[in-house]
Amino acid sequence: MITTQKLSLDCVKIIDNLLKENKEVSPVLESLKHRHIDYFRPLYAQAALELGKICVNNLKEDLSNKLSSIYIPFAEAFNDIFDQFNFDPMNKLNALKLFLEFKDFVPGYLFVMKTLPRYGLKKEEEALKSELIEELRTHPSEEIKKHFNSYPYF
Repeated sequence: MITTQKLSLDCVKIIDNLLKENKEVSPVLESLKHRHIDYFRPLYAQAALELGKICVNNLKEDLSNKLSSIYIPFAEAFNDIFDQFNFDPMNKLNALKLFLEFKDFVPGYLFVMKTLPRYGLKKEEEALKSELIEELRTHPSEEIKKHFNSYPYF
């Protein structure tokens, strides 16, 4: 629960900072005439990447202080935040991709396996998901291979 609250606060701070920096969105907020989500898609895409970076660092920090299985509740918190803030699946997939940049960070790979969306994706989202799955499948770690082979939806 603390992780969910911490990530939620991080997300609010990121969005607040991006809104302050984004000159195109500010007039929309002031007038409140436009409530269409398309105005906020680029902002949310950027926020998801920033939040993804924070999540990688937070998971690494949590792993140094706690058990190696901490990635499981952390994955649940990550999913909760991305659902509660209504991020597009593509934003979530791009945030997950950040975890795979660290080849020697096995818990990051396990985290991605736990949080990958399973269904309801558009064509371009499925393409990115396939890239992530291929990255997971070809990782040389025996631990990752064992986990990968135990997931029925890969």
